[in-house]
Amino acid sequence: MAKEQTDRTTLDLFAHERRPGRPKTNPLSRDEQLRINKRNQLKRDKVRGLKRVELKLNAQAV
Repeated sequence: MAKEQTDRTTLDLFAHERRPGRPKTNPLSRDEQLRINKRNQLKRDKVRGLKRVELKLNAQAV
């Protein structure tokens, strides 16, 4: 059956067309997900006794 824009009966057949890309499984935005995941990672590291260290190297050393 062809999709016709003016036909009221076929519009609802195509109302839930799948969009390309990854399906959205989490209601939170990507930024919120990253913030929560980072917080959880820091908590896990703290329980394991790990500390974060920042290290700066000269570009020639890398």
